[in-house]
Amino acid sequence: MILLLFLAWQAGRRAGLPGALAETVFVLTLFACVALHEIGHSIVARVSSVAVEGIVLYPFGGVAILSGPPPAGATEARIAVAGPIVNLGLAGVLFLALGSHVGESFLPGARLANLPESLFWANLILGLFNLVPALPLDGGRALRGFLAATMGHVKATRITGSIGQVLGIVLLVWGLAYNPWLGIIGLIVLLGATGELQRIQPMLIMQQQRVGDLVNRRIEIVSPQTSLEALQSFSHQHPGTDFVVGTADEVVGYLPAAEVWRASTDASDLRPSASALMRRLARPILLTAPLSEALEQMKEDGVEAAAVLDDSGDMAGILTVARIERSLALLKAITDRRSRPSTSPSRSPQE
Repeated sequence: MILLLFLAWQAGRRAGLPGALAETVFVLTLFACVALHEIGHSIVARVSSVAVEGIVLYPFGGVAILSGPPPAGATEARIAVAGPIVNLGLAGVLFLALGSHVGESFLPGARLANLPESLFWANLILGLFNLVPALPLDGGRALRGFLAATMGHVKATRITGSIGQVLGIVLLVWGLAYNPWLGIIGLIVLLGATGELQRIQPMLIMQQQRVGDLVNRRIEIVSPQTSLEALQSFSHQHPGTDFVVGTADEVVGYLPAAEVWRASTDASDLRPSASALMRRLARPILLTAPLSEALEQMKEDGVEAAAVLDDSGDMAGILTVARIERSLALLKAITDRRSRPSTSPSRSPQE
């Protein structure tokens, strides 16, 4: 609202009340176009089985808030390009409607009659600018999705995030010299790209660890038909041991010991078997794989655990997202503590 009032006041100084009214209508209509841009993201996200919690509009853009694991690979690319396609589609419709009048005006000025021309240029610029392959722009997210298929999410984010930082600095410097609004956009791009790079710092830490460092080897393989009573009896004799449902050659699910005891408190008369209680597993992961790769794979598969295989293809254990996150929290705490300057008074060698 503050931005809207400011722009209306500026237009009113140039062209009086008609100018302020035209600017107000233009800004509100442009916000509607931005909302349609985000709805484009949301529709493709839902078609791709990614839940959408809502849309938030900011003074300089908007964001569709997605729930669950962040989309990756081709899914991220499809969701990303949907927004700019909406704006380019709106620009195309306005171009066909305006014909030869399309080049008459960029800003509404003092006449509401110029609004269609202004919206054409605004949507064209909005669509093309967002396709620039730099984070946090949609083009950067699409490029990251394509690159992640061959080099992984972390490296793809480092590349597209670095491009975004360079673009943000260029726009910021250019804007400070010629146009303050351009400088603001550059600052937003720079902060967004930096935020994306900071988000992957935990993943960079995990690249130094291997799956074998955190694999849970205290597991027992049980058949899908194993009864709840048999599972509880084994858990009572071997506390802390989790279950893998299947055979030594092929596993089909994961069953934490805590889930077994949670099922025992169920008031229903049904006594489920292991197959009814188990959780779906991600694709198998090798002991020597980086933890970052394992976590990314589990998030892509939308599950919280994966079977771990040794070099010969035999079952070595189970790796869970919760186990990785606990280790990551500990690593970050140690790293943060080492990076802090010491607060204790310094002592001379003689002391």
